[in-house]
Amino acid sequence: MLFKNRTLKNFIFLLFSFVFTSAQGTLFEGLDKHSHVIATFYHVGQGHSTLIHVPDGPAILVDSGSTEHTGVDPTVRQQEIADDIIHHISIPPKSAPPSVEKPSSAPPASAPATNPEKPSSSLPASTLPTSAERHYNLIIIITHADKDHVGWLREILRRLKTNSSVRPIYLFGGSKEDYQTEGDTPKLTDAEILEFRRANIERLGEEKLFAQDYGFMPSAVSFNIPAEAPWGLKVFAMNSSIPEDTTVLSTGSEEASASANSKKTDPNLSSIVLRFHYQNKSIMIAGDAPQFVTDQIRKKLYLQKLTPSVVLKSDILLLSHHGAKTDGTNDLGWIENINPSYAVISAGQHIGYKHPAAPIVSKLAAFIWAQDRPLTEHHEIGTFGMLDSDIPSGIAKIKSKTLLKPSKPKTEEKEVLYATYETTLPIFTTLQSGNVGFAWDVSSPDSDINVRTETKLLEDA
Repeated sequence: MLFKNRTLKNFIFLLFSFVFTSAQGTLFEGLDKHSHVIATFYHVGQGHSTLIHVPDGPAILVDSGSTEHTGVDPTVRQQEIADDIIHHISIPPKSAPPSVEKPSSAPPASAPATNPEKPSSSLPASTLPTSAERHYNLIIIITHADKDHVGWLREILRRLKTNSSVRPIYLFGGSKEDYQTEGDTPKLTDAEILEFRRANIERLGEEKLFAQDYGFMPSAVSFNIPAEAPWGLKVFAMNSSIPEDTTVLSTGSEEASASANSKKTDPNLSSIVLRFHYQNKSIMIAGDAPQFVTDQIRKKLYLQKLTPSVVLKSDILLLSHHGAKTDGTNDLGWIENINPSYAVISAGQHIGYKHPAAPIVSKLAAFIWAQDRPLTEHHEIGTFGMLDSDIPSGIAKIKSKTLLKPSKPKTEEKEVLYATYETTLPIFTTLQSGNVGFAWDVSSPDSDINVRTETKLLEDA
């Protein structure tokens, strides 16, 4: 059945969260985790958090925040994310690493064993385990310092500390100061920053923690991913050579300083733009990057004689800034370069932000329809404002309209229309779909991407 009533649907979401505590395990029950990439875009209300399961590799958590929890119990969702991470790292390797014959210079058998976290450099490089096997099993990337992207991190980490096998490394978009300038309770304390740096030193061999530490200028963050690995996740400096297999791009402080004076302290200008790929399929996550940042990315690629539509092409796109239209965000040129087959918008029903903006969803819908992408089962999406009337007939039809009132009314503020549509286009809003998951079989290069949503799982239950 379809849940017509918004209040009832929110209640069912909460009840569902209590019953099922592992989103990746629930959405894709029975999938072989050794042969499938699974990406879960969590319904966190007004905010963003995505977890990527890399087969026989680390878990990758991108952002962990929310500022308004429409239809979500924060404590339950935080536990769910932590449980999914622990579930990922508890999966045993597909095959045990080969035994390593000790070199002649090795200590006698009676000598104390070498610290497994720090393999001896005297071993041949070809026999050393990969970083994912021995140094870290979780990559945490916070795109920038906004609360709706970092606000849950402390609580998720507290829950993860109950499992001693979790070994994370960290990268934060922006600078240290960005995370310590909000009231009496900073987003990151000095003690936490020190702990994160120590983790990076131990597991990555790198003290740097913030994007500004790398300068976004002279060097790249490689995460020590082996060159032969079938997946990629990197941060490149914008003034250095960017190879065609670039998988993470960012612009950082150079763009912030070049921005208009009124916005040069906006943390969105330091937002990391992230591209994950496994073999021939990929995901693009742009945090809250505005058009200025995405334009700079494309400009840098052109200067390096690279084609943005080749480097940036991704199968799955998380729209920047929760589907906002401010500052030219999610412009058509950026969408065309990504050329997605699927799109996700992570947003709540926040009257102040009005995410996602109907003009952005209209633009995205028209583009995806023109590309003749595979359609999905009927599902709902929501927008602030009405979709453009020139969207081809039958693509999306109105289901309901709600007039929202500001929580703190002012004389100049008016009621705002929030519209809900039914569609078969591969566009998903987390407020309507709940958690949105994508999976593909890496053992079959031609396999299709499988899409599942929390709402559909409820309807079929």
